[in-house]
Amino acid sequence: MKIVQEKVKHNVFGEGVISRHDENYISVKFAAGEKKFKFPYAFEKHLTIENPLAAAKIEELLVTSKAEDKEVRDEKKAKEAQAAQDRMDAIHASIATPLRQSTTVRKPKPKLPPKANLAIKCSFNDGGLSDERIGFHGVCSDETIRSNIEVEKRALCSADDCACNQYLKGELSREQLEDKYNSGETICYESQMLQTWKAMAGIAQSGVNKGKPLKLRQVKNNKLCVLTTRDPISTESDRYIFAVFLIDEAHQGDQVTEGYVKSKSKYRLALSPDEAKQMLFWNYHANQGRPTAVTWSSGLHRYLTDEQAAQILRDIADLKPEGPDKVLAQSFLEHYAKRNYLDLKLVADKAGALIQKQQEQQEQPE
Repeated sequence: MKIVQEKVKHNVFGEGVISRHDENYISVKFAAGEKKFKFPYAFEKHLTIENPLAAAKIEELLVTSKAEDKEVRDEKKAKEAQAAQDRMDAIHASIATPLRQSTTVRKPKPKLPPKANLAIKCSFNDGGLSDERIGFHGVCSDETIRSNIEVEKRALCSADDCACNQYLKGELSREQLEDKYNSGETICYESQMLQTWKAMAGIAQSGVNKGKPLKLRQVKNNKLCVLTTRDPISTESDRYIFAVFLIDEAHQGDQVTEGYVKSKSKYRLALSPDEAKQMLFWNYHANQGRPTAVTWSSGLHRYLTDEQAAQILRDIADLKPEGPDKVLAQSFLEHYAKRNYLDLKLVADKAGALIQKQQEQQEQPE
């Protein structure tokens, strides 16, 4: 971001010109001399910049910087809380009675952070289908376009301004549809999801908020985004996980733009068709209050606990065959656990709706 020589105004020193800028500080020449300020925080209360484009970029940077600072503070608090708990455990152990010492004492499981991992419901896309990935890397086949619009009646696929719907109605040729995609035009989120590694919250399709952008209120960096879909002519219990990535860019959303999460890190994994079909989403997630109900209902996203995220990453690492992907999957799991203060030895077995439903059926008397 180039702001050297830009004019600014200070609420005490008056007008000045930025003379130097590095990652964390700027220097400004005023009539009273050159002053040094912390960047970008000085623009929150003390400085204003004359260039409106630069002002907008600094405002965005302020929002991002404050969010990152909060994340660091939250991580520090969590670490301090865990350290305090460890000290208390040690004190209790040292004063335990002989009878108490002779029994097996299970160490308390550390309190997990709140749900901040994200699962996204994606319309099925077989664009770019290969042995390595399920699709989500191009325009859907004719069969899938017809299924999404005429059978599944996907709202976005069926919209009048959707290029796939225009193609199905004969308003565009297949060549024109492909040209739109290849020229960089957004056909749909799904068609480029495994190119951009970006997932959107979506737009409300019904109710009082119809047409308004949806928000992602709990997302934060270093959490997991889980991409899910189900094949045409299948049920919700068949929903599977086809890719995961570590969030390193998160936007909650506002009145104008929908929320999104994105990743540029190395921790991004797409599953092959065979692998994906073994990663059933409802083996991990259960609806609160209705733990055996295999239903997504409204909305495009669900929140997952850190333990559920770790269960997913652990199973992917086990599923991947020997090779670079397996090494990455194991590294991903260990990195996620470290950043989220998880002891992988304490992570329980998965207990999603499908598993709880199966257990409930087994316990019923014949």
